Amino acid sequence: MRAEDDFLRDPATLSARLAVPRSVISAGLLTEFAQDYGVDRDALYAGTGIDPDVLGRPDGEITAAQELALVGNLVAATDGVPALGLEAGTRYHLTTHGPLGFAVMSSPTVRAALDVVVRFADLTFSYARIAVEPVEEGVRIAFDDRDVAARMPPAVRRFLAERDLVALETTQREVLGGTDAVVAVQLAHPAPAYADRYAGYLPCEPRFGADVHALIVDPATLDVPLPQAELRTTAIFEQHCHRLLAQRRRRVGLSGAVRAELVRRPADRPSQADVAAALAMSERTVRRRLALEGTSFQELVDETTSILARELLDGGLTVEETAHRLGYSGASSFSHAFRRWTGTTPGGRGTARR
Repeated sequence: MRAEDDFLRDPATLSARLAVPRSVISAGLLTEFAQDYGVDRDALYAGTGIDPDVLGRPDGEITAAQELALVGNLVAATDGVPALGLEAGTRYHLTTHGPLGFAVMSSPTVRAALDVVVRFADLTFSYARIAVEPVEEGVRIAFDDRDVAARMPPAVRRFLAERDLVALETTQREVLGGTDAVVAVQLAHPAPAYADRYAGYLPCEPRFGADVHALIVDPATLDVPLPQAELRTTAIFEQHCHRLLAQRRRRVGLSGAVRAELVRRPADRPSQADVAAALAMSERTVRRRLALEGTSFQELVDETTSILARELLDGGLTVEETAHRLGYSGASSFSHAFRRWTGTTPGGRGTARR
């Protein structure tokens, strides 16, 4: 099975993908989760660019990068708390995923439900690529985060992997009416010091150091009728999913092409004229079409450069090295720009690198 509407994964770089909008539901859950662990809201949102008021809106959206920044702050603020991602995963349910969750819930079989998940994977909150494939032990639901892992602090990668697998375990039990179809668990990271805690969240002892994170399910369950199957409901919510993806495709539009061009040569700091020429358009056309998409060239420059800066700093580069990579004349001018984007200094990013 492969994604039919994988357009959010199409941009050539992780940076372009991180600029894509997503529902605020997951960020809201993580905010409540952080408060349970005593994390101050200001610390949680620092440098993310998230407007707290947006989280209260049913149709609110933030970018994938903003939620990732929030996760980084959460992990840094709770350093030393074991099994954090595992516990966070229990907060995610079918209904958390909106139309996608209801389309899955009303599918006729497990096989059909998995097909829905893969086709609309970009409506989940995962940063990994989701695939369903046969393996020796059964059918593997794989979360492949290898393209993002190198740019992500290990503690953040582990948090997201734990969250995703426990969330999937929780939702598959909801789909099956309490039955558990999982026969094996794989995780790509090494076993953490709290590895014994996994037994309280997952039905099998994980195999660490695998190629991808995954749950493997019994193939005999694939064609079992689901208890809440209703084909008309599935069709309705699949239409909702298609519409959501179409809306996000339009929002990516020229903005996505501009972001990709900015990311392709960040050290050159291309001007609007440069980007327009690369896209075979006039500056006036670029300006007009970006305005129709609700943005501007300068906003995209700031957004894209701030995302790249966070990635480089979180990847271990110094402030001076990051400034050079992004075409700044020195650390001082870069630090000034970084503070304007995020409200924090670039040196503070080191606190999340564990």
